Amino acid sequence: MVNDIMPARSGELSYIYLLKKLHHKNASDGAATLILSRLLDLISISILFFASVILAGELPGAISGLLSAIALSAALVVLLFMALVYCGRGLVVSVERLAARLDLNRLRLIRLSIDGMKEAECRIAAVRDREVFFFSLLLSLLVWASQYLMYYVLMQGLGMELSLALIVLGTTFAIFTSIMPVPSIGSFGVYEGLWAVSFVALGFPKETAIATGFAIHIIFIVYFV
Repeated sequence: MVNDIMPARSGELSYIYLLKKLHHKNASDGAATLILSRLLDLISISILFFASVILAGELPGAISGLLSAIALSAALVVLLFMALVYCGRGLVVSVERLAARLDLNRLRLIRLSIDGMKEAECRIAAVRDREVFFFSLLLSLLVWASQYLMYYVLMQGLGMELSLALIVLGTTFAIFTSIMPVPSIGSFGVYEGLWAVSFVALGFPKETAIATGFAIHIIFIVYFV
């Protein structure tokens, strides 16, 4: 709830705080699982988005023109995920050596930072286990599939008779505001702007696209509260 109201995703800190206070996990555990969950979110959204592209059939030119950029972004996210999981230890070792070379190890903040990176790398390494990875990805896919289904139900209730594939296409850009550090309270303005652009590109009148964006966003905010 905090995360979807505070600006710039600063509510993410509440997850780390609550994990420590209620479950006695340190900050590195919280940071590691948070990073992994967000990367898995992006991978899941990309999988569902491209599945909707295949099912939607012919697409408007504005959407088709963005597909290559979206595909490149998705590939970069996957590469970043793999780098963290499989090359994280090398990154920590490189930082440690650089700190030693610059004689920074004597600084307490630097030592604490390196220790935190080591602990976080150990948590991230757990995803190398195939069973852990696929189970985590499956959970992420189910979470986002549920949210897309909720969008579908709400859009039907607002009288917008669209297929599920088109709902996924139209809402994905607005959904990215729930992951990226958007500098506005509750993502208001940015969310509606991306929503409107998406649905106008799909052929809806501008007024309808803006109105449904505000309606859906307010419903979600009320639900969080």
